Amino acid sequence: NGKKSSVLCVINSLSGGTVPSLLRNKVSDLFQRVKHRSTITATQQPDSSTSKYKIATLQLLATTFSTSANVVSDQNDSNNNVSNAITDNPVVQTIEDYLFTYLWIVLSAPSPSYLNNRHQKELANLGKLLKHWGPAYFEPKNTASSGGWSYAMPLILAQQFQTALTHLANSAGDGLLQATHLATALFYSDVPLEDLSFSTTALLSDKSQQQEGGDSSLFFSSILVSYSKTLQQSNPEIALEYLVLIPSHTVAKQQIQRLLLDTQALDILSQALSRHFSESQKKSIFDEASRNISNCSLKAELLDLAGNYGALLHLFIEQLCAHFVATEGNDDRKFWYDAAVKFHDENFSSPVNSKVIHALESEGALDIGKTFQLALNLMVFFDKYRSGEWQHAIQIVYSLPILPTHNIEISQRVELFNQGLDWSIRNAMSSILLASTESLYQQYLILKEQRNADKRYSSIDQQQVGLLITQSHELHQRVRTLVTFSGLIHLSGNVPDLKARIGRMEACMI
Repeated sequence: NGKKSSVLCVINSLSGGTVPSLLRNKVSDLFQRVKHRSTITATQQPDSSTSKYKIATLQLLATTFSTSANVVSDQNDSNNNVSNAITDNPVVQTIEDYLFTYLWIVLSAPSPSYLNNRHQKELANLGKLLKHWGPAYFEPKNTASSGGWSYAMPLILAQQFQTALTHLANSAGDGLLQATHLATALFYSDVPLEDLSFSTTALLSDKSQQQEGGDSSLFFSSILVSYSKTLQQSNPEIALEYLVLIPSHTVAKQQIQRLLLDTQALDILSQALSRHFSESQKKSIFDEASRNISNCSLKAELLDLAGNYGALLHLFIEQLCAHFVATEGNDDRKFWYDAAVKFHDENFSSPVNSKVIHALESEGALDIGKTFQLALNLMVFFDKYRSGEWQHAIQIVYSLPILPTHNIEISQRVELFNQGLDWSIRNAMSSILLASTESLYQQYLILKEQRNADKRYSSIDQQQVGLLITQSHELHQRVRTLVTFSGLIHLSGNVPDLKARIGRMEACMI
């Protein structure tokens, strides 16, 4: 025992674990003598294990293994020198014994200068063997599950990191969790997350695979994304912590944007993002996430968090205009109107201190704020129109600079329509014209009824009759002005037979 201990100390002190040939020869002689004596002892004491392990240790110390660059064959690996040396060892009875012995022989043998990366090539041989045997060999059916480690650990020892991590990730239980954490530790220790093979042995010192576009980086990113997805519904904040570990900033931002859209936990994730990104970077993530999504309410929240107020106001205008003529009780109409009113009250009531006003002013986009207020007023106009408050409705629409009240204003309103109005307002102009004309026409009918009622009584106030006639004539002139205006602008076809309908109302007022 004393001799063996001293030999191990010498080996441990040697650079690279290589035993000098002189010392190895002496150990080899000792091995042969002990092996010979053990043959006699085994006959007399069959249950003796001390001699067996002593022989095994001496054999490992005395191994003189020289290799060529031959590749292990899946079909005939018994011809490999390493495998033969392991087979001759009397204590190799388990997978762990095999792996330890294989690694000992490979790493302790000298590497001639003409054999580049011999150790790595032999590890690649081992990895090829392990993958040839497959996971079923290491964890047979009807045995207690190791959670994937029975197969993953040998693969890791043979530097088959990608196969090992993939197997762990696909294993039941906490396999994906353990694979994610192990991959993180390896990746940020500059260990390439790939399988060592004959094509990669020459690249072991090259860290290009760890860069953003390398295979190792892409594989690591896929594991992080897979594990993050298992957490995003229960704890989106923790799911984010794994996504920020993705080495590619582009991929990380894309996955964070996906997390925002999948969970819609915007307030929680906004606070969490502040721990990893600057304010401008965080706004950029929200802004990019808002693009090309069909959920308009989610898009509005993202634009607000991004500080992209111009795009947010455009969205408000678009949605308000789309719901001008929605039926009563429409949930979408109520949602967008309430949201727009809240946003207006918070940001337009005190323009001096409004960050929205300042942002629009710095972008030279104050006109979009005016269009937003115009759309809100038109929503109120349509509410009054739909409730039959004709006079109130027409007062609102004439307070807005979009319709002519007299012929003298027609050219000015036509120019504004063609050059100054937002496309959403222009697209809704057919509905605005129809509702305005009908409001005027209904007022005319009310006045006409009053005139007819006065004629049925003996006491007729001639002054009152004259006033009713004047008002009726003015309403008729305003309708005629709207008919003329409608013929000078290009209207969308969302109101069938618009010009015919307002023309009939004008004709009934003659």
